[in-house]
Amino acid sequence: MDTKKTLLVIGGDLRIVYAAEKLAESFCVFAYGLNESRIPLKKAKKINDISKIGNFADFILLPLPVSRNGRDVNAPLCRNNIPLESIPKLLKENGVVFGGAFSDQALKIFKHLNIRTVDYFDDEELNIINAEATAEGALMTAIQNTDFTIFESSILITGFGRIAKTLAAMLKGIGADVTIAARKSSDLTWARIMGCKTKHTNDLDLTGHQIIFNTVPEIILTEKVLKTASDECLIIELASTPGGIDKDAAKKLSVKTIEALGLPGKTAPGTSGEMIAAAVLKERRSYE
Repeated sequence: MDTKKTLLVIGGDLRIVYAAEKLAESFCVFAYGLNESRIPLKKAKKINDISKIGNFADFILLPLPVSRNGRDVNAPLCRNNIPLESIPKLLKENGVVFGGAFSDQALKIFKHLNIRTVDYFDDEELNIINAEATAEGALMTAIQNTDFTIFESSILITGFGRIAKTLAAMLKGIGADVTIAARKSSDLTWARIMGCKTKHTNDLDLTGHQIIFNTVPEIILTEKVLKTASDECLIIELASTPGGIDKDAAKKLSVKTIEALGLPGKTAPGTSGEMIAAAVLKERRSYE
């Protein structure tokens, strides 16, 4: 008789496919919302219709991020919407929902029903790997969408969190001329120590920069700022919703922008998925 706890995986990108397969070594794993995956599930058991099943899961694993609109599970590999409100009825009494970067709306839904939630994206090791994978994907995006070398190109990174730091080091390593725009004086000092030029976000100006990577999740690339961009300038959005670009202004001014969200799920799903699985297993021990 299989005594493993039951884990239901719902939605997500290829990271969750790899996480589900890894977690199948420790749980009896079922998966829903991964039908469009190019990587087949071998260990996890696929469910085609969750509307006909009751509260059978000890744990539920939701993706990173849990939701992009506050109403539905983030499920790019599923043709159907999966409302967050449909999730609790699948969980056993005292079950736990694991998810990455819960939105306030999502937390409100689960809290209202007294469902315990654990945010595996609080795991620092996972955050570091996520930053590395995002930086690699951002660099790949820039290379694929420009006709000049990154070497000696003028690049501006807005923000100085994990992703920005990792990306700056990567770009410096291949000879780019990197400028960091941030608010905190301590961030600007660290950026200078790394060999980057700096500017305060209050004095943001895109003049002379060929590529801009935004990592700030609030609109700082306003119409006024975008007017300073050159014709060849490429802006790559890495920040979560609402992002940092005034999209209407960028369209009006014909500034080239690319929304590059969820890069770890596209460029390094295997590594990222295994890290998600490791974070879930760490947290699981708290509920045994």
